[in-house]
Amino acid sequence: MTAHVHPPAPPPDLGTRLMAMSAGRRMLWAAAGVVLLWLAVWWALSFEAEAAVVAVSVEAAS
Repeated sequence: MTAHVHPPAPPPDLGTRLMAMSAGRRMLWAAAGVVLLWLAVWWALSFEAEAAVVAVSVEAAS
């Protein structure tokens, strides 16, 4: 007699994996995302401010 072998299950989708996570872990991931978004905006604005300072100093020099 042969044993019945099940095919491997497909990997769970993202929604299933997120719901399987504990609430605390979801909060940590959400907080990490907010921090990364804040850093990206701050980084982009710092370059824009630096470009504005350079533009003003170039105009003042001419």
